[in-house]
Amino acid sequence: MKTLENIKSRLLALPKDRAGRKHESRYAAFFAKSIPAKESLEKTSTVITHAALILPAPGYNDARRTIRSTIAIASRLREKLTAEPAAVLEANVESSFTRLFENADLGLKSCQTAWEMELQAKIKDWEAVAEVVAQLVRVEGARLKGAIGSIRAAKDKLPLTKKDVSKVQAELEELRDSVSKLGLQTAFGKFLRAAASPLGADLSAAHEHEVSQMIAKHKLEKVFRIRLSP
Repeated sequence: MKTLENIKSRLLALPKDRAGRKHESRYAAFFAKSIPAKESLEKTSTVITHAALILPAPGYNDARRTIRSTIAIASRLREKLTAEPAAVLEANVESSFTRLFENADLGLKSCQTAWEMELQAKIKDWEAVAEVVAQLVRVEGARLKGAIGSIRAAKDKLPLTKKDVSKVQAELEELRDSVSKLGLQTAFGKFLRAAASPLGADLSAAHEHEVSQMIAKHKLEKVFRIRLSP
C-alpha cells in the first residue's frame, strides 16, 4: 500500500513539477539577458558622467531618461514577481523584460551617437582642408592632421574614466591651438574650406586681398576649385 501511495503522490505532483520547471527555465533565460542589460546601463551612466564634462549634448539627456524608464520597469517587475512568481510566464511580463533589455541597449546607443556627433562637429570644418594645409605648412599641417586623426579615433571610444576625459580634452585643445596658429579662422581659412567643398569657392573670395596674397605666396592658382557664378 505504501508503494501505491508514493506512486499516487508522485503522479499528483507531476503537473506542479512541470510548471516549476517552466518557471525555472523562464527565470534563467531572463536572468541571462539581464546581466548584459545591467552592464549596458552601468556603462551608459558612466559615459554620461564623463562625456557631458567634455561635450554636453542633448543625446545624454535622452540616455538619462532611458535609464530612469528602465529602472522603473525593473522595479515594477521585481514587485510583481516577488508577489507572484508564477507571473513570469505571463505575456505582459515577457513584454516588460523585452522592453527593459531594449532600453538598456538604446541608452548606450544614444550616448554613442551623441558622442560621435559632437566630436565630428569639432573636426568637420578642418577635415577637408587638412591635406592642403599639410602641403602648405608641413610642420603645423602635420600637427593639424594628427589632431584630427586622434579625435576621429576617439569617436569610437566612449569615455569611461577621468583619464579618458583628460586625453580627449588634450586632443581638442591640440586641435584648437593648431587651427589658431594656422590662421584657419581667417578669410584665407574660410576660403580654403569653401574651395575644398563640392561647390567650390566663390571667385570674389579669391580676389580678397588677404586671400589673393596667400594664393600667390603658395603658388596655388591652379589648385582650388572656383565658382564663376553663385
